[in-house]
Order: sequence, then structure tokens, then C-alpha cells
Amino acid sequence: MKITGIVLSNLALVFGGLILYYAWTEPMIKHSDNRYHLEMNLMIILFIVGVLVVLIWKPFRKFGIGIVALTVPTIMFLLYYLNKEVVVRSSYEQYKYGRVHVGKDGGMYMSVGYRPYGLNIPLSLENCVSVDSIRIRINHGLLGMDVMTNDAEVIENFNCDHQDLDTTTVLESHIKIGKSMFEKRCFQSAMYHLNHASKIDTSNPELHFRMGLINMFWKDYERALLDYYQAYLIRSQKVDTTQYEILGNPDLVQLAEQLFSEVEQNKLDGIGELSKTISDLGELKRTEERMEYCLERMQAQTEE
Repeated sequence: MKITGIVLSNLALVFGGLILYYAWTEPMIKHSDNRYHLEMNLMIILFIVGVLVVLIWKPFRKFGIGIVALTVPTIMFLLYYLNKEVVVRSSYEQYKYGRVHVGKDGGMYMSVGYRPYGLNIPLSLENCVSVDSIRIRINHGLLGMDVMTNDAEVIENFNCDHQDLDTTTVLESHIKIGKSMFEKRCFQSAMYHLNHASKIDTSNPELHFRMGLINMFWKDYERALLDYYQAYLIRSQKVDTTQYEILGNPDLVQLAEQLFSEVEQNKLDGIGELSKTISDLGELKRTEERMEYCLERMQAQTEE
């Protein structure tokens, strides 16, 4: 019975150490400048010290395994927590704009590579614009390790090289310059060219969607809503109306399964059209979500 109690006590301490490490310590490590794998070196040193104590001090042996398993992540947690919370100074750095995806909580996240880990940084919908770079605040901690924060935002670029319009292909030139300026965060120039292109080609939903992105970034939600609505109307006219009910399913599972089934059966006729339908329905869903967000923000502004 005594042995069982010792074993269970050690298991409980080990379990507590694992929870402390994976739930609280590891996320802080991933947000820290860890290019030299400090946590691994620290863990090895602490583990060796713990083993030596177990071997040398007999009274410690009964619960030594459990105590070492809990002590190592506890010390690591305290060190990284101290480094994270006591900020010596902060600076902003530009990072390549990564892939944006929806998290388990329904929020938007961007993948960022950070020394040497990959992090998911939360983004506001206004900053989901797929440009060349994004600014993220880096805290310089007390223990000398930099810590990447969740303070991330796209900064508009006003120092933009002017591109001349090709008068032989006015529409294509406006679209090309508009997209290029958009990617470089030159939103004023991008809006100018996209707006002119939308007046020439009134059936291109992407132009209105991009203008909606810019207006949402500027927090002009009313104009953004109008742009998104125009993009929605144009795109909805190109989609098979019999597929509208699929919009209720954000993953478009039904249509995707149909596509995969036809590919497996080598039924290649109509595959291109079906793929286009999936893409259009996805864009419609994305536009709907942004329209709803604009309405929510407009309502919030009127209540302030």
C-alpha cells in the first residue's frame, strides 16, 4: 500500500509537470527568441542536477522522480515568465505576410516564422489583406530574450514608386498596377487604379472586393459594405443558383465530395466547371462574412 502511494504520488507530480510545460511554458518558449534552443540546454542541466540529488540524497529518492519532473518545468516557466512580463524595451519589426486561416475559436490567424518556430498571430479582419509585409511588436525581455507579441498590424505605405499607365491596354494596366500597389500596401494608389478599372470592366467582382478590403482597412465600413455588396451581386450572377443552399456549409463539404468522387471515377467532364463553382461559392461566403462584419462595426460606431 505504501509503495502504491509513492508510485501514485510520483505519477501525479509528473503529470503536473507535463501540464505546466505544455499548457503554459511551451507557448512562452515559442514566442521567445529561441534560436539557440535555450530551453533544451536548460532542461538538460536541470535534469542532470535533479538526478544527482536523487542519487546523493537518500530521503529524496522516494519522490525524486516526481519532484524533478515538476521542478524542471517550474523553473523554466518562472524564467520565461519573468522574461516575458518584465519588458526592458519594445521595437517593431516587419515580417513577411503569412498564410491567414480561421482558428478553432473562429478568429483569424496568420502564420509567422519566428526563430525557429512557426507561430499563429491573431489578426483583426481589417488586417486580413494579403500584402507583402506586416508590422509586429517585439518585446525585449529582462533576461535578454526577445518575445514576439500579438500586436500585429499592416502599415500603409505612402512612399510608393509611381507606375506609368499603358495607354494601349488601359484596363489591364489599371488592374495590374492596382494589384501591385495593393500588395505593396500603397492603398491610395491601388484604390485609384482599381476604381478606374471597375468603371471600365463592370463585371469583375475581384475589383470591388479589393476596394472593399482597402476601405475596411481604412475603417470606412460604409464604403466597404457597398464594395462588398457590389462584388457579391456580380459573383452571385455567375454561380449556379441550384448550389446556393451549400452556402450554409462553410466547408463546402457536399460540393467538394462530389468533385473528389468524379475525379476518382475519372469523370473529367465538368470538373473545371465544378471547381469554379466551389471557388465562387467560397468567395461568396467570404464576402458575406465581411459584409456582416461591416454592418456590426457600423452599428457599434453609431452606439458610441
